[in-house]
Formats: sequence, structure tokens, C-alpha cells
Amino acid sequence: MPILTHPPSTSFHHFTDNHPDRSGTIQATAGYNIPLGEGWRSIHATYYFTHNWRHRRSSLYLLDRLNEEPAAIDELPSMTDYQQVMDSTNTFDSRMRENSHRLDINLGYKFNKAKYGQIWTLLNGNITLHQQHLDYQRGSIDTTLCRTAVSITLDDNTFLDFKNGQIGMTMGIRQVLPALEQRIDLRDDTDPMNVRLGNTRLHPSVTPDFGVSGSYRFKRGYHYMEWHQKRTFNAIAMGCTYDNRTGARTYRPENVNGNYTTDAGYTFHCALDSAKKLNLDVPFHVTHSQSVDLVGTTAGDAAMSTGPQCSKVKRLAISLLPSFKANIGKHHFDFVCQPVWERLSSDRQDFQDFSAFTCRTSLAAILKLPWKLDLSTDLTLYSRTGYADEALNTNDLVWNARLSRPFLKGRLLVVFDGFDLLGQFSNVTRTLNAQGRTETWTNVMPRYALLHVVYRLNKQPKKQ
Repeated sequence: MPILTHPPSTSFHHFTDNHPDRSGTIQATAGYNIPLGEGWRSIHATYYFTHNWRHRRSSLYLLDRLNEEPAAIDELPSMTDYQQVMDSTNTFDSRMRENSHRLDINLGYKFNKAKYGQIWTLLNGNITLHQQHLDYQRGSIDTTLCRTAVSITLDDNTFLDFKNGQIGMTMGIRQVLPALEQRIDLRDDTDPMNVRLGNTRLHPSVTPDFGVSGSYRFKRGYHYMEWHQKRTFNAIAMGCTYDNRTGARTYRPENVNGNYTTDAGYTFHCALDSAKKLNLDVPFHVTHSQSVDLVGTTAGDAAMSTGPQCSKVKRLAISLLPSFKANIGKHHFDFVCQPVWERLSSDRQDFQDFSAFTCRTSLAAILKLPWKLDLSTDLTLYSRTGYADEALNTNDLVWNARLSRPFLKGRLLVVFDGFDLLGQFSNVTRTLNAQGRTETWTNVMPRYALLHVVYRLNKQPKKQ
């Protein structure tokens, strides 16, 4: 529907006519199982045909170019008048259609059992043929892009099972194609403070990953260790250049290299009693990653003349996530403490290295009370410290509770919920990662009470 937007102007306003997007999908699927010889799992092959189409259209009019005095905000000029002041550079019509042919294959093989154990492997993968057609019009741009490309996803899992444990190895690769619209040489300055450009030289991104794991079982629990790494080549980053003079930002998609994540972990699980009613879990993880982006500043109008500089931010995170669970009679208790220490560092001159500590401590209980009452409650403390901005250093104590009781032999259930009984939970969430700071505002009431009444209409048949 037509809406009014307000660019940084002192006297006039623009008018944007956004037509509803139209899209559709047609899909057909066929599958076949091929039985194989001894040791092989049957090959399960599935073929997917998908036809997608989408039509997007948006028109922008520069009302400040009208001859007469501009209309009031609620009195737009006639169609004939503002057709003469259409901003053709930021008015576009996009028609996209695609036929994709995808073949999924699942194949497994189990080797003959040997003295050292049993080896088996499972291969999952798909290959997709994309046939894409885009008709795009924007100002002086009137182009048609066609692309026939293949994307591949493969995952292989190989395991050795022995008497008291397992050793595993995983390998995979994933390929992602850039959107066709990103490959158009265009300039979108509908919002002059946030200009977006295209890039005709974008390449597909490829992410290989590799991991190993091992577990050992004993009478009351197990040990589990894992190591995993993945790298992304030609990752698509939205490069940003900031103009110090005007405050405008210019974005352009670019391929970057150097993104990787390495993760190592150890988990200890043990039942503290023979009945396994008291259980202890101690997971420990270390993660090291590098995030590559493109960031630049300029004081001129040609925001992308030299291109933004490569920004590499490294993150080291160490987490210990112990938990204790207890079943005492009809009652259940759960205690969790999740401390996480992380450090962000970079060689950028304008980047300040820092370390931060977060911890989530929670105590939960499910209690069976007299008069058929059930009480579920949890008390959680969210703590964060080490940030330069005091708004990020918080301690929030959140208490939730639920009281329920069945009636009419269980057919009627009455439940009363209370959320954030202490009133300390905020609807503003602030997060900080390698790419920057994000504040999320949630338009909900964090503190409220709710009454449920549930009546079961189903009737169990009588036993014969």
C-alpha cells in the first residue's frame, strides 16, 4: 500500500508506491530405493523439481520537484502530476523465475566385523541444477540475466564402533550461489544515508568442514571428545564505507576469504548413584574463529572509489556448562551453571580489544504438592560483565512459575502461569559479536500472568 517516507529534507517529502509482491511455487517429487548386496544399505534417491517465480515492483516519486506548493502529508497530488516527477533511478520492476532440479542420495555401507570393532559409513548429499532467469528494470538499466549453475552439498560420516565406545570422522562441503539481483551493476539510493550497490563479479561461496570425535562408555556414564573445523571460501560480505562528512553509508557485496571456525570440546557424564536418579554433566568447549568483513571510511562523495579495507576480527571463547539433575521421589530438580569467557581482538587501528564474561545460573524444580497440585518453577540469574558500555553489564534475576491442577478425572486441567515475577527481565536485548553491536527491542510484555483452562474431549475405548 502507498506509504510516506521522510528523507533528510527540511521542506518536502517523497512518496513511495510499493506494489504487493507476487510469488508462486510448483513442486514435484519422486523417490526410489535401490537394494544392494550384503553390507550395503539400500540407495535412497529422491528427485525434486521446483518452479519458483516472483514479481516485485516499487515506484518512488520526488514530490519536491512539483511546480506547485507541496501538498500536506495527508493530501497527495494526483496520479497525473506525480507521474511527471518519478525517480526512475530508484523505481524498479523485478521479475524472477527459476527451475531447479535436485537429486538427493543416501548411501551407507557396513564393513565386516573385525576384532577391533565394526566400521560403517554413511554418505548424504544432493546436487542441484539451477536454471534462473531475471528481468530487471531500474532507471537506465533494462537487463536480462540468465544463469545455469550447479550447487553441491555432501556429508560423509564414518564411525568405528568397539566394545566400550566409538571413534568417528565427518567431512562435508556446501556451496551457496549469490542472488542474481546482487550481480546487477546498480545504485539504490532510495535512502540517501544507506546507499546500496551491486557487484557483477560475485562468485559462489564454498564451505568445507572436517571433524573427528571419540567416546568411551563406562558403567555409570561416558566421556566424549570432539574437534571440528570449517572454512568458507569466497564468502559474501556486505562491504560498508562510512562517509565522515555526510554520515552516509555505502554497501556493496564482495567476496572475501579467511572466515573459519575451530571448535574443540569434552563432555563428562556420570550417574552418581546406582539407580541413576542423580546425574552430573560437565561439558567443556573452546572455540576460536575469525570473521572477515569489509569496512572503510571516507570524507568525500565517492564512497566506494577505493573500496573498503579488509577487517579481520578474531574471537576466542571458553565455556564450561555443568549441570546437575536429581529425581527425588516424585520431585525433579535441575541446576545449571553456564559461564562463558570470550575475547575479541583485531589488528584494525580503530578496534579496541576486550574480554567479556557471561554466566547463566538456573535452578528449576517440578514439585508434586498435596491436593493434586503440580508446581513448576525456575529461578535464573543472567550476568554479564567486562564490557566498556555499562548498558551491556547487567545482572537480571528472572523467576517464572506454573501451578496446575487436574479436575474431572483428568479431563479438565487448570494452569496458572506467572512470568518474570520479580520484574527484572528487559524487552531490550543487547548483543556484541565480531561484526558489531546489535540492540533488539521486543514489543511484548516481559512480565505477565496467564490462566489456561484445557478440557479433553477425546474418550479412550473400553478394553475388550
